[in-house]
Amino acid sequence: MLALPTQAAPTDLQTIADDLRSTTGTPGLTMCFGGPDGSGFVHSGTLRRGADLPIGPAHLWHLGSIAKSMTATLIARLVATGDLAFSDRMVDRLPDLAAIDPGYGEVTIRDLLDHRGGVPANADLAIARDLVGTLQTRPNIRADRLLYADNVLSQPPDPTVTYSNAGYVLLGMICETARNAPWESLIQSELFQPLGIQSAGFGSPGLTDPDSQPWGHKPNFLGRLKPVPPGPKADNVPALGPAGRVHMNAADLIRYLGAHAERSPALLPTELWDMLHIPVEDRDYACGWGVSGDIRVHNGSNTFWYAVAAFDMSSRRTAAILTNSGALKRLYQPSQMALLDLLQSR
Repeated sequence: MLALPTQAAPTDLQTIADDLRSTTGTPGLTMCFGGPDGSGFVHSGTLRRGADLPIGPAHLWHLGSIAKSMTATLIARLVATGDLAFSDRMVDRLPDLAAIDPGYGEVTIRDLLDHRGGVPANADLAIARDLVGTLQTRPNIRADRLLYADNVLSQPPDPTVTYSNAGYVLLGMICETARNAPWESLIQSELFQPLGIQSAGFGSPGLTDPDSQPWGHKPNFLGRLKPVPPGPKADNVPALGPAGRVHMNAADLIRYLGAHAERSPALLPTELWDMLHIPVEDRDYACGWGVSGDIRVHNGSNTFWYAVAAFDMSSRRTAAILTNSGALKRLYQPSQMALLDLLQSR
């Protein structure tokens, strides 16, 4: 289990968090950082608009597409055990597909990890509507993903697609086929449990106790944020788990980011960390991470929440900003600037 020392947050960090919340209009947020010198966490605002329920350290945050790097790390874990190889062809690892365009014949696992397979960004809206529900109401999540994949892969590859949620659904299915278990179980047993992460779950937080957790917020046509209670309408369909349906608390996210920053040998050997962190052909994306020098960063949103997380490969510092607002245009630039400050100067 990765050690996670703690220290008091710098005295100005609360002011920065409060200012960011005020500037962006998000009801609540958490800012956090970690590294060799310790970690810090500050919280600002409320669980939802119109409720006097303050954000605290135990609260859960929807991470959106930050989950893609988690699925990539799961793939690497299965490569380490010999169950998979990055060079494996997708068609060989998904034999149960009903219909697949022949253009995907040479697409590999690594291609999917880097969004280089030409896979459409998402399934058709009609299919997605058929798969709405929660993990509690979907009797067979693997069957859901198969329907999703059949729809996506019946379409020919599109070389203009540079970011595909569907590609990460396929990666989750590849893990499921290799181990004959749902992705949700595998990500817990192969990634979260070895890191000591106990707060992780799937879908919108607070499904069984809505008042206990933050709610996501959706901007209306006037830009005013409306709270969205936990449930099927508060997140992507369950089939999209490997692409972006993970939630956890801030301390566990820093623990996960720390595993990448420290390149934990207990989790993966050096050569597999290299596969996850070093891009192919000088691209700016590698296995669920945007690449900028030594910094690896990814944001995520299901349109109700927004989160951004990063680590620095040289300093081994980590940072994240977690919000319960889907006002992406308001959040993107200010949160990116605050994230870099957290990563470089704390």
